[in-house]
Amino acid sequence: MTYTLEMNGPCLMSPTSNRLVTNTFSWTRKANGIWIDTPVPAGFSIGAVESGWDNLMQSFEEFVNEFFKQHQDLNHNVHLVGLSAS
Repeated sequence: MTYTLEMNGPCLMSPTSNRLVTNTFSWTRKANGIWIDTPVPAGFSIGAVESGWDNLMQSFEEFVNEFFKQHQDLNHNVHLVGLSAS
């Protein structure tokens, strides 16, 4: 959530108040975004814990393929960005 709110998401915490303000440099101003917590149990992710990078990457690939099957209108100009151990 930190990256969503403080780095590339649509909102920032105001440095002078306890309020959210618009992030004028948000990636979401020019693109759609989806943030995926992985591996389980990172962040808000739920499901069976995968063992090993191969299983983790297979699950991620299955998710991406299924997502774009269900949201074909978003399946263009796709850029994958990773953080941390990605």
